[in-house]
Amino acid sequence: MYVSLGMSQSDAVHIFHVVRRDGSELFLHPFTGDESTLTMLEQQPVEGLYGAEPEVSTLTGLRDDLYRIAERSIRRWDAEARFVPRFLLSAAVFVVAFLFFSLVVRDPLPVLDELLIAFGLAAALYTVLRRRGRLSEPVERKRIAVQKQIDAIMFTESDVVSRFENQLHLHEAMDDPVRALRDQREPAFRDEDLELIAEAAGYLAMRYRSLSVRRRGRHLLRSDHVNSERIRKWADSHGIDLRLFTFYLRLRRAVESAAAHLRSR
Repeated sequence: MYVSLGMSQSDAVHIFHVVRRDGSELFLHPFTGDESTLTMLEQQPVEGLYGAEPEVSTLTGLRDDLYRIAERSIRRWDAEARFVPRFLLSAAVFVVAFLFFSLVVRDPLPVLDELLIAFGLAAALYTVLRRRGRLSEPVERKRIAVQKQIDAIMFTESDVVSRFENQLHLHEAMDDPVRALRDQREPAFRDEDLELIAEAAGYLAMRYRSLSVRRRGRHLLRSDHVNSERIRKWADSHGIDLRLFTFYLRLRRAVESAAAHLRSR
């Protein structure tokens, strides 16, 4: 993973490196550890974009995070790919153990003890098979291939990300970020920026996937009368960065408005 001065690929999945007003850094990307993570890493080019050039240590930290995310995705892939044979072997052990302890071993509590012992043996076998699978040759090959893909990610300077950061800084400088939602003042971007800005907004949205947060977001976008102090307390109680959340809502509204404007041309 390194910095390059090359041009962006339009079909790439992007990782956005964003520097906030207080100097803290934020990476926006679609990788969550689910099945789609492996698909994107294996089948699509991945490109990093930045406004202010990140430090090497920052990129190293991102690489390690992506390694961990990819590992979760690989484990899910292995669990799904080998579920049927592991389940059948475990079921066979359950049946054999149940019949053995039912017919050979006599005890004062028939059936109950046999069920518990058979279930325990089957569960233990399934756990052992799953752990061995994570160290198997196919899994290790996939792990190495995915890590190579991560290592090959290049970061390039982007004017779009610079404009994104500028709009974020302006929003974060506001005394009352909730008020900006009521005033209908949207971040200003160029038409040619819309595709990348929409992608970044989509990755921000992944931070706010819980039903209660999405409902609150819709309420803030639709309501003309919002109590800023009440919203601040709500955000604090849910561990939500209110400035980033309200910027996301403004960004979402700006993208939707710009997209509707382009469609109407």
